[in-house]
This record gives sequence, C-alpha cells and structure tokens, in this order.
Amino acid sequence: MNNLQIISSTKEFYFKFCQENEQYNNKKGILRGLHYQIEPHAQAKLIHVAKGKVLNIAVDIRKNSKNFGKHISIELEENSKKYIFIPKGYAHGYITLSNKSILIYKVNEYFYDEFMKGIAYDDKYLNIDWRFSQNDIIVSDRDSKNPKFKDILSYKGSV
Repeated sequence: MNNLQIISSTKEFYFKFCQENEQYNNKKGILRGLHYQIEPHAQAKLIHVAKGKVLNIAVDIRKNSKNFGKHISIELEENSKKYIFIPKGYAHGYITLSNKSILIYKVNEYFYDEFMKGIAYDDKYLNIDWRFSQNDIIVSDRDSKNPKFKDILSYKGSV
C-alpha cells in the first residue's frame, strides 16, 4: 500500500519525532492494537524490533483512499535491522511471535488518551491473519472492546 515503507537503515530516512516508546512483551501471542490517534493529533510511526520477532499490521483508515479498509502485514525481527514507517491515516497493531520481544516506535505527535482510538483486531471485514488461533491470542481488556471497522472515526487528512 502506498506510503508504507520498509527501511533497512535510519540513515536513509528523515523523520522528526517527539516521543519514543518501548513495549516489552514476555510471551508469544500478545496482541496490541489496532491503534491510532485522530486529528488533530494523528501520528506517524517509525517502528523497529530490538528483541524477538513481531508481526506488524497496518490498516488504511484514510476515508478517501483506494486502499481504505485494506491492511498489510510485515514481520520484523531483531537481527533484520529493518524499520517500518507508518504514516498518519493508518491504524497499527502487532502480535508477538517470540516469547520475549521489545518493540520500539518513534512518533511525530505526543500521546493523548482522549484522541486514542482502536479497531477490533478480530473484525471479519478486515480478515487479518494474526497467525494464532483465537484461543491463543492474549489481548488487553481495552483492546478487546475496540469497535468494528465500520464504526470507527476514519482519518480525514490528505491521501
């Protein structure tokens, strides 16, 4: 999908960020997401896996995009030295593929809980293959209550 980039080195890429986040996960099958922030605090993310292996999912939530509602999955692992750039207008989620993982992501807009939104990770419309059976996925109470894709606040910025 256009605008998503896999980067093999941050030397190739300029990204002005204001906050760096680190997520430690201690088990295989931990799912976080699908998350995004709405305007005026929509975020772009630069994601890297420092330890372990993680499957990242990006869903296009740009209402005027030809890819609206479509997703892409990208596996990152600690030795790949690759990054993913996810621009504003995409929801992001991931599931851990190893028992210990550390995901680091830089964002270009600060976190604001009141602007934070989510999409149900198991929405049949999105048809995301998380590579685990429903019984083996570990998800937070908050993420388990995210609305279906048809009920989200989509991104209204430029495509």
